[in-house]
Amino acid sequence: MDRVRFGELPYLEEKCQVDSCAISPDGRLLATCLNNNKPSLLKHYSVDIYDTGTWTKTHTLQGHDSKVTCVAFSPCSRILVSGSWDGTVRLWNCETGILGRILEGGPVWIKGVGFSSDGQLLVSCGQDCTVKVWNLQTFGLIYTFTGHSNQVTNAVFSPDGSRIVSSSHDQTIRLWDVNSIGLSFHSSDSSDPRTSLAYSPDGRSLISSSRGGWLRQYDSETGEIGLAAPTLPGHKGRVLCVAFSPCGRWIASGGNDKAVRLWNARSRLPFGELSGYWSDIISIGFSGDGREVTSGCMDGEIRVWDVERGESKA
Repeated sequence: MDRVRFGELPYLEEKCQVDSCAISPDGRLLATCLNNNKPSLLKHYSVDIYDTGTWTKTHTLQGHDSKVTCVAFSPCSRILVSGSWDGTVRLWNCETGILGRILEGGPVWIKGVGFSSDGQLLVSCGQDCTVKVWNLQTFGLIYTFTGHSNQVTNAVFSPDGSRIVSSSHDQTIRLWDVNSIGLSFHSSDSSDPRTSLAYSPDGRSLISSSRGGWLRQYDSETGEIGLAAPTLPGHKGRVLCVAFSPCGRWIASGGNDKAVRLWNARSRLPFGELSGYWSDIISIGFSGDGREVTSGCMDGEIRVWDVERGESKA
């Protein structure tokens, strides 16, 4: 607790870079995927699961043959999905730590994974510029969306599951209609590579981040840039991750300026800054009730903040 700041809950310290982290929807579990490919460490590519009540590690999930880049919990909190540079998507039982399924045929160097709100579909994206959709009843690949001209950095379902939005280093975000298997719109209003994105809980708007240090709001139906505070300034470097709180009150973002920034989701005005980090923040997420925000850093630290109290730098 020697480096814990006001408003911060105890942090966890891994032995290597944390590439992604996620809190289960019920708030009971925290998952982290680690970049263990270092000469000083054994080369195993793992996912750690923690009990958030005791902050003890319950499982270390091993099996990927290359760097694990992303994790996400199912809506029921019982299943964890992980994506890796080995080109596979793996489904794990969170209670037992046992591998359930391996989905092969995904993009090389998978960058992002996520569930639909009903838990029936899974989306993955990656280095091959495609967005792929999987049926979790048959565990088969059902759609492949093409159109991006560079690696796809993130892809997420809309809250109602009818659409998928994706961001890419080709400087665009694209919205795909799952039912008609087509492109709804694409936005190319920036010359910066897109790094991350998030849907608002009501599905009406999108937030996209970029290497240029900004976040931008879009109408999720038309793709038009929002009129009220369309661009959120504040970061002094690349923005690498962004998240909406499930309650819809907050937006959180992190990047290489070593701070998590909080925004009022309605006014788009700054709400607070969570500082004291020692390296780039590369993943971020909220608890199911929106009261806590979790961040993963390149130095291996995983920090959990109380959103309401963490607004102060004191």
